[in-house]
Amino acid sequence: MATNPLSQEQDSRAREFEALFLTRLASVGQKNVATSVDLSESAISNWKKEGLIERFCKALVVMELQVV
Repeated sequence: MATNPLSQEQDSRAREFEALFLTRLASVGQKNVATSVDLSESAISNWKKEGLIERFCKALVVMELQVV
């Protein structure tokens, strides 16, 4: 599978999005988020361990979406 790496600017924005996501996750509470999306708390933990949040944030950047 061929990949197109993100530009430095895109990578920076993706890291900002990820930091914001993780900060808000900690603030709101992992359990609250899990319950609201009908997942277990461990599923949310797996998002972090498996790099899913990072990949999702990169996808947001590639799709030129904003996190506000």
